[in-house]
Amino acid sequence: PTQKTQTSLFTKHKLKFPLNTEEDISKFEDVLKSEEEFNAACDELARFGGSNIYNFIKRRLTALLSNEQAKNYSLKGRKGKKPFEKLLLARLLVCAAEKSLNTTQKAVEDAICSWLKRAPERLQGYRKKFP
Repeated sequence: PTQKTQTSLFTKHKLKFPLNTEEDISKFEDVLKSEEEFNAACDELARFGGSNIYNFIKRRLTALLSNEQAKNYSLKGRKGKKPFEKLLLARLLVCAAEKSLNTTQKAVEDAICSWLKRAPERLQGYRKKFP
């Protein structure tokens, strides 16, 4: 039997991760508009697993979104920030976490909210280490 090898969604579209510009985020969102690509990405992310929901989200978001961009978002778009929940990336994380960890959308959103909230601290720590 021939084994079908699948190219990772995260390499085949020539996007550099973690996404570091609005333009890159927009390009990735365009990729995710395809139901086939969205489902493939969900399956791929779900395979990574995690010890708990926050660990899963932290590992995935750290790989997908730079702190430089994350600091511009909050889940609902409060405090003058952009609403992360409106991105297909947010739906993708919920999809993958539900498949991987048997969790709820609310738990995933809470974990995303916590991770986004800490972006400025992570950025500050990074700048101290690498001035």
